[in-house]
Amino acid sequence: MALSFTACDEDDETPTYELTVQLNFPEGFAADESANVTLSNVQGTTWKQESDATGAVTFNVPAGIYSASATDRNNGHIFNGTLAEITVTNAAVSATVEMQASNSSQIIIKELYIGGCMDNDGAKAYQRDPYVILYNNSGEVASAENLCLGMCLPFNAHASNKNVTDGVLSYENEGFIPAGYGIWYFPSTVTIEPYSEIVVALNGAIDHTVTYSNSVNLADASYFACYDPDDWNNTSYYPTPSEVIPTSHYLLAEKWGLGNAWPMSAIDPAFFIFTTEGITPSEFAAAQDWWYNGNTVSDINACLKVKTEWVLDAIEVFTTTADGNQKRLTASTDAGRVYFTNKHGYSMFRNVDLEATKAIEGNESLLVTGMTSCDDEAADVVKCDKNGIDAVASAKNGAKIIYQDSNNSSNDFFERYQASLKE
Repeated sequence: MALSFTACDEDDETPTYELTVQLNFPEGFAADESANVTLSNVQGTTWKQESDATGAVTFNVPAGIYSASATDRNNGHIFNGTLAEITVTNAAVSATVEMQASNSSQIIIKELYIGGCMDNDGAKAYQRDPYVILYNNSGEVASAENLCLGMCLPFNAHASNKNVTDGVLSYENEGFIPAGYGIWYFPSTVTIEPYSEIVVALNGAIDHTVTYSNSVNLADASYFACYDPDDWNNTSYYPTPSEVIPTSHYLLAEKWGLGNAWPMSAIDPAFFIFTTEGITPSEFAAAQDWWYNGNTVSDINACLKVKTEWVLDAIEVFTTTADGNQKRLTASTDAGRVYFTNKHGYSMFRNVDLEATKAIEGNESLLVTGMTSCDDEAADVVKCDKNGIDAVASAKNGAKIIYQDSNNSSNDFFERYQASLKE
């Protein structure tokens, strides 16, 4: 048990208290030394430490409300755990994080660009240009049938979330995550070559730079487009895709929410990709295995249950511009969060797995490394990942990149200074 502890730094008179986080692993797995534990407060300040041999870690923090997330690779398995609403007042506190088994995937989310940019005059934001890059994180051809895009409710992480009780999601251990409002899906099998990617325009599959120079060009014959006017017909979101994009690259929609567009947050979404195994996306949508967000029975809050084992990858986004962010994705799908500031052309980009990438023969000399400075020091937004590698420039050099995939966005992603498609 942690002892009561109060401390003051010489230059900081704010008292701190011991917060001990104990990781509890499933039966058959012992606590592991050096699990990565991240602690965050509601303002977005984070503390990171590694656990000891008993699976415990102690932080010294000011009074406040905290969230903890943990990731560990244990005997070839990935374990993740989360706990929110840990209150520290004026004494030592202990909290237990239940660790859950998690799986890495061959197809991952490499980059998510959703926040838009400022217009040419810098007067207002333009946010009709979001995209996602899906990546084959292996040396083998990746193939996926019934590949879908989904999002959790509530739309924004900083919105009121009635699904969190005592820091735990109500569906945390139910074997599903809720897909809200509708889904997009590829009508045919998706094939991605080794260490390669596909770009999906989530709104307008056009060249946005014609009107907004700070935006991105999504008119490319190799890109895919979310475009199904039978379900989502708001032309400001979904103009007719560029003629260079073949109709075979159009994703289709299944809709059960209201409105005329898929309203993924431009601030802080919980976005995921999944496959419907043994059933088509249309059959899945028609099956009506409903779950109601916040236990509110209404069309606005209606979700469908996506089995946890169907989820290939997920990313939880928290905004830097508001307090009160709360998790929507479960620990087994994404135990962390990446902080994001919208309207500046930034994106969320995945960190390189340095050891695995260097292990590929001939790769190390092709890596663009040693980048340590921030392009926007005030916002701490960087071009390189935590290893000092510019993955985009390295890939253009011919390097085969393996990205980190621990199903924990706190470790796997960083906020990049601009969308990679601008380069």
